[in-house]
Amino acid sequence: MMQLQRLRDRIDGIDRQIIDLLNERLEQAVMLRKLKPATRDAAREAAVLRHVQGLCKRLVSPELARQLYMLIMAESRGLQDRAFTVAGFQGQRGSDGEAAAGHWDKAAVAVPVPSFADLFDGLEAGVFDYGVVPAEDSRAGIVDQVNELLRQRDVTVVAVLDMDASHGAVKPLAAQLDGLELGKGAVQGQGGSRFFVVARRNAQPD
Repeated sequence: MMQLQRLRDRIDGIDRQIIDLLNERLEQAVMLRKLKPATRDAAREAAVLRHVQGLCKRLVSPELARQLYMLIMAESRGLQDRAFTVAGFQGQRGSDGEAAAGHWDKAAVAVPVPSFADLFDGLEAGVFDYGVVPAEDSRAGIVDQVNELLRQRDVTVVAVLDMDASHGAVKPLAAQLDGLELGKGAVQGQGGSRFFVVARRNAQPD
């Protein structure tokens, strides 16, 4: 009986990994829609099917892979048609950055990236509608790398969010703060607060 439970626990853990990876794949599909002219790309879908069927081994048959990926790609197209707002944040799931992104736009798809540079690259490329980044933490001061990226990149600050570190609350402080100069003290932390800024890509010429 103990061995049975161990195997079931192992299967439950694998299922969690599968769902996490599936969610990540669907997020990437939503982001990809911002870079392509139409939702449906028959040639790409055929290439994906060939690719995953070529990966099959042991108990996973090419037919099983085909059926699974037909469902996944259909779901991806449905999500792409909904034209989600995508908000990028640096860090991991469950972080303050994800909480701040969710407060800014509860309906947005919040996507984590490994570095601030990756986030600003995504903003400038147009795969993120907004980027939510820490500007100042009263425990650590102004985040210098973010400050520099805000100055160097082709983005505009549109809002400042104040996350109360002691209560986990995120409160909007201001909106339409174009040209915010964080390094000159435009944002000041008080009593354990952590500040995030919301940035978007500058309008592109037609």
